[in-house]
Amino acid sequence: MTNQAMAIPVEVDVLSFSKLFENSAFPMAVDTYQRGFVWNDDKIRQLADDLAAYQGDANPKPPYYMGTILLHRNKDKQKHFIIDGQQRLTALCVLHQQLKGSLPGKCALTYSPKSARRIRTAAGIFRQPLARPSAEIFGQIVFTVICVERVDLAFTFFDTQNNRGVPLHATDLLKAYHLRAVDGETVARKEGLQTLCARRTLSSAT
Repeated sequence: MTNQAMAIPVEVDVLSFSKLFENSAFPMAVDTYQRGFVWNDDKIRQLADDLAAYQGDANPKPPYYMGTILLHRNKDKQKHFIIDGQQRLTALCVLHQQLKGSLPGKCALTYSPKSARRIRTAAGIFRQPLARPSAEIFGQIVFTVICVERVDLAFTFFDTQNNRGVPLHATDLLKAYHLRAVDGETVARKEGLQTLCARRTLSSAT
């Protein structure tokens, strides 16, 4: 391994959902280029059923593994932006709100009104008592967490990760490229509008 490769700022860890938020130096956020929350009712019900079934299994049992989370540590904006794993983390934050009455600490996820409707629907499904895990699940769910400090490296990881399953569309990459190049004033206006529309989307899903 070359010195240049060793110098790449990448951190890899295995963390529970609870520790992911507790150990985060910055609030978890969704950057402006990301799509909204799109999980449908079937995916939300499947998640609730799977987590409840897992908790019903006899102990001892391994943690409930939910794949890789990719984060970009943006020191300028003091945020950990979720590059990959947004849908899973959003759904789990909604579940956290339903089971514990609050969002996880350092949760700064914001969404558009369209996504807010999907989040409210997800909250309604999680409120149904038929198959719902207990609050202990947040210490039982684990992720492989990759955290990078360079945005170009984040997108390299993101492209590689997505091409293992569903490839990114050219429009997704083009949108991300141009939004990263927009001047600071325009970005500030965009983020301000996003915050105005959906600052408390997750908190209101009760």
